[in-house]
Amino acid sequence: MKYDGIGFNLPLGWSGNLPSYLSEELPIRAFVLGCPDKIRFSGKLIEKMASLEMLLLTKFDGIVRFEGSTLRVLRITFGPGISFGEVPSLATLAIRDSTPSLLREIGEKAKNVTSLELTAGSCTTLDGVEGLFGLKRLELSYMKKLNSISLLSRCPALEELIIESVRNLTDLQSTLAKLSSLRVLRLLGCGSLENFDFLADLNLETFACSRTKVASKKHPALARIKSVYVQ
Repeated sequence: MKYDGIGFNLPLGWSGNLPSYLSEELPIRAFVLGCPDKIRFSGKLIEKMASLEMLLLTKFDGIVRFEGSTLRVLRITFGPGISFGEVPSLATLAIRDSTPSLLREIGEKAKNVTSLELTAGSCTTLDGVEGLFGLKRLELSYMKKLNSISLLSRCPALEELIIESVRNLTDLQSTLAKLSSLRVLRLLGCGSLENFDFLADLNLETFACSRTKVASKKHPALARIKSVYVQ
């Protein structure tokens, strides 16, 4: 059988095996698997997919190493058995429950990532992200332990930044003022801000700020931004 991509959206409570034909070395380009912690399969299955370009994998308790020149899109929930080798073609990466060591590994092994999404996890800083010189889009959400984003000032290509429900940042305003390449900024549920003074140093096209307490919401820089939403 010949496939371009295979996807499984398995029902809650599933505890069976994957179809037997997946044990073959299939030349598929995309693989999507929901609830894989409920399924008996080895990470070797993924490693054998030499032509894989896109992988979406929810919680996985097995061992798998992502490596190779074909993988371009990867969305995973991190587990202790996940590691990275060199992935030079990886451009879009989304990880849930990332750790400090994993983020550093990404900065070393996935240097060509242009879009990164980090959700939850144990990171207190963004150590490792400075290695992603071509990073254009970054989304940080529900990272309760994150307290510093200062290393973003070392990402010269960053154009879009979304921060949602990250409430313990100590250097939010000072770091934002240094991100001169930003064109889109969305702050959603980010605790509190003193003012919008950081906007004076930016050349934004889109700015949104909601569910965030701001002592003073008036600033002349808002008038020159094409799209503004402040709640």
